[in-house]
Amino acid sequence: TNVPSNVWDSDFESVHHFDGGSLLDATSHGIDGTNQGSTTDASGQILGALAFTGGNYVAMGTGVLPDEEFYTVTAWVKMSRSSDNNCKTVMDASRSSGAYEGTDMGVQRSNGMPCAFVGGNWRYASGGGAVGDGTWSYVAARYDIRSSGGLAETSVDGAPFQSLYSGNTSDAANISS
Repeated sequence: TNVPSNVWDSDFESVHHFDGGSLLDATSHGIDGTNQGSTTDASGQILGALAFTGGNYVAMGTGVLPDEEFYTVTAWVKMSRSSDNNCKTVMDASRSSGAYEGTDMGVQRSNGMPCAFVGGNWRYASGGGAVGDGTWSYVAARYDIRSSGGLAETSVDGAPFQSLYSGNTSDAANISS
């Protein structure tokens, strides 16, 4: 496994390539993951990837989300579509203090549209691109908790960001299926 390390500037809280099943952080912050369940190595868009099934996930621990009130979470995602209308979680996080109940990013299985769990409910995008069926897509979600209760926006493959919600957002993080 040849995972780059300390090549990202301090603006990046953590970067994970999952090459050869590595859960090491490629930034100087050292936010390494811990496998929770049985993920398997897979071919990725950049270096390696992990395949998730069932309730498997990678725990990132606490203190992962930046202290800033504005942050962006990104991931390369490859999934098969299904008739399931639920949002398939890609990243979930919660703060250990404050009035935030959670900040999750995911993809709706039936149509590939991004979604986010903020304000106590899943919010679904109606634009901003969709994750392809069985192809790699770059998904981004940005959160802004500076305003009254927060804001969540998503984008796929560089499409303009689409607002999902303006309300409450949510320090521990997980990467999952």
